[in-house]
Amino acid sequence: MCLPELEKTPASKISIRVEAVQKQSGAVESGVYAIANLVELLTGGDPRKVSFDTKQMRQHLSRCFSSQKFESFPKQSSPVARTSDKDTYRAIEVTFTSQKY
Repeated sequence: MCLPELEKTPASKISIRVEAVQKQSGAVESGVYAIANLVELLTGGDPRKVSFDTKQMRQHLSRCFSSQKFESFPKQSSPVARTSDKDTYRAIEVTFTSQKY
C-alpha cells in the first residue's frame, strides 16, 4: 500500500522494522545520516552493509542540493560501529489516521 492510499483510509496500520545501520558521529548529524540512508535505499543499496565516509558527508549533501540530483554518499572500506543489538530488530507499529480540516 502506498502513502496516497493510506491517506484515503480512515485509519491504517503499517509495521516498520528498525535495522542496524552506521551510528552517526555527532549530536547534530542525524539529518545527514537519514538522507544518506534513504539515498542508499533508493539507489538499490543496503544501508546495513555500508560505511559512509563521515568526513565527506556534509559536502556531498551540499553538492546534491546544489545540483538537485542525489547520488550515493561516499563510502569508506573499513567497518564502523552499528546501532546496538537491542535496537537491531525492534518492530514499530504506526497508525495513520486521516483528519479533515
